[in-house]
Amino acid sequence: MNTILAVAPDLAATGVALFEMVGWQRTESFDRVLARLRMTDVVRTAPAEPLPIRVRALAGGLDRVLAGARNSLWAVSIVYIEQPNSRPQPGKRVMSTARLSQFYLASGALIAAAVARGVDVRLVKAPPLARWLRHRLVLRSLTGLPHPPAPPEHASPGVLDAIWLGAACIASSKYQPQPVA
Repeated sequence: MNTILAVAPDLAATGVALFEMVGWQRTESFDRVLARLRMTDVVRTAPAEPLPIRVRALAGGLDRVLAGARNSLWAVSIVYIEQPNSRPQPGKRVMSTARLSQFYLASGALIAAAVARGVDVRLVKAPPLARWLRHRLVLRSLTGLPHPPAPPEHASPGVLDAIWLGAACIASSKYQPQPVA
């Protein structure tokens, strides 16, 4: 297993974060896992475009990210894709039906792109932790890295979501990948 890609689906701006797994230990903390972050990107679609064009653009965008990672010797072995919680959380707004359907269309396109490349896809429930708090934790940890992949103050919300998702999954015993001997 060389790398893991975390994806925070959004029809307008899907965030992706790539983590290198060489030398990874199951006991690594969240902050230590964040130091494995190698690349972030945003796959954007134009809101003025028809829905089928936007969905196809998302799939093509993820395909380009996966191809680029493979060509730079970071072959992606697992893609974590965030899925929304179906039950409302206390103090959180409920996602509208239209937004939820767009989310699932985006997720479907992203899953199809990863599967077409032969990459294992794992669907992960969105955490109950508030989005603003996840962003704050990631930004705090990124500013502590000696060489962050991009200036943290310029990170898009989708990228922050993808970074949090990847680091949380890799550090969590529930979603951890299996180490390769």
